[in-house]
Amino acid sequence: MFSNVREQWFSNIRGDVLSGIV
Repeated sequence: MFSNVREQWFSNIRGDVLSGIV
């Protein structure tokens, strides 16, 4: 459960960073 939340959080940050770059 925690692993899933962590993965989702990381994915969200990564998406934000990618959006910022693009």
